[in-house]
Amino acid sequence: MLVGHIQEITRHPVKSFTGEQVQETKVMGYGLYGDRSHAFKDKNGKFLTITQVPEMVRYQAAFSGEETLDQYPEIKVKTPSGKVLTWGGEAFREEMERLLKQEATPVVSPCTYSFRCD
Repeated sequence: MLVGHIQEITRHPVKSFTGEQVQETKVMGYGLYGDRSHAFKDKNGKFLTITQVPEMVRYQAAFSGEETLDQYPEIKVKTPSGKVLTWGGEAFREEMERLLKQEATPVVSPCTYSFRCD
């Protein structure tokens, strides 16, 4: 019995950033491979989201490379001005300091989570 068709798959490598459309991906125990795998936590250990920083949604994140269970591919982040930055790079850190306007720690979930712990 046919229930429906998938028209598109959107994955969000960085929590609260605009995601990327993918043609194929792995489905893990927690959902799509790498979905919300990268995020920011505030000084109290709580995730920063568009609730606290609405401008986060203006940044677009996409994996750049092969999906493996050993490590995530590099993430490229497109800023509202069109600049493309690499997650973890110095220019990215400076941009995030301006965006978040508070002390924040970038965090990455392991590739092999079988469930979400947050």
